[in-house]
Amino acid sequence: MGRPRKVLDFNKKHFTKDEIAERQATESAYKLRNDQLTPPENLSARAKAEFDRIKSMAFWLDNLDLNELILYCFYWDRILSILEEYDGQPEVIESASGDGSSKIVSNPLRKALREYHGEMRAISLKLGLYSIDRLKLIAPKPEKPVNKFLEFMK
Repeated sequence: MGRPRKVLDFNKKHFTKDEIAERQATESAYKLRNDQLTPPENLSARAKAEFDRIKSMAFWLDNLDLNELILYCFYWDRILSILEEYDGQPEVIESASGDGSSKIVSNPLRKALREYHGEMRAISLKLGLYSIDRLKLIAPKPEKPVNKFLEFMK
């Protein structure tokens, strides 16, 4: 399987004018504007509020993926629901087995929290929701060559 295609601004390869025009046309055809992003009806009210908050905050992204944003908001809502349910419960619980014995196991809500948190972190990296992730999404600035003769004249 080949590498995923890079956005023109992030690519270091030298393109011809025709290749640049073709890539710009392709990128603009697949680009979503923020006003085109709407949360689906099946998201909860809390997830829709998070969707709108991220949409208003994500001005730096021009290729915001709607599916990733919907999943992020869904997981965010699920984590808050689990935290509300988890509040006041013990870290470990006693589980009875079929033969009458019991063993102490970790609360299953902890496992669900870890799984949802892992999914959220992976998605937030793609969306650039953390400042360190946004730095990875910023296009590199071209370096200006140093003119040695001008330095010599000084």
